[in-house]
Amino acid sequence: NPRDLFPFRHFIFTDTEWFVMYTPLHGVLMAPFTAGGISWLMGPLESVLSLLGAFFLMRRLAGENMARLGTGVMALSPFFLFMGASHMAHNTNLMFVTWALYSLVRGVQENRAGLQLLAGFILGLALNTKPYPIIPWTITITAVLTAFLGRRALPVLLRMAAGALLPSMLFLLTNYRYTG
Repeated sequence: NPRDLFPFRHFIFTDTEWFVMYTPLHGVLMAPFTAGGISWLMGPLESVLSLLGAFFLMRRLAGENMARLGTGVMALSPFFLFMGASHMAHNTNLMFVTWALYSLVRGVQENRAGLQLLAGFILGLALNTKPYPIIPWTITITAVLTAFLGRRALPVLLRMAAGALLPSMLFLLTNYRYTG
């Protein structure tokens, strides 16, 4: 009986199946690292990619010097350092959100629809790693775009929604499969 082997709240058991209650994308990304015996490398790699994305985002918004300062502060943050050494999905989510924001900002600044679609797709991937943080991110992105772009925000938001459609459908199908 798997309930005897895994007596904690992170599993869902039915009469015929059992599985973890988390969205699968982080586990899918972690699988090759685990299979290769280097699962310890995934968190630090995602942290480096998050720092790189944050640097590009800050440089685009505030300039080179502020990007260096901001990335340095981020890199020395105890939370960032401790979380980056973990196997948790927070790293994966941060990486996806950072690159989604960078793609969005660049897509808006350069008026590139493809980058706006990509931003939505990456944010949808983030939804498949840790869904709850994506709700406030979506509200914040919508509010900021509306405040800065006015009516021109609607096409950008629609492109993002179109980009997020496929990963969002994966999220809904996974949830349906897990819980019915």
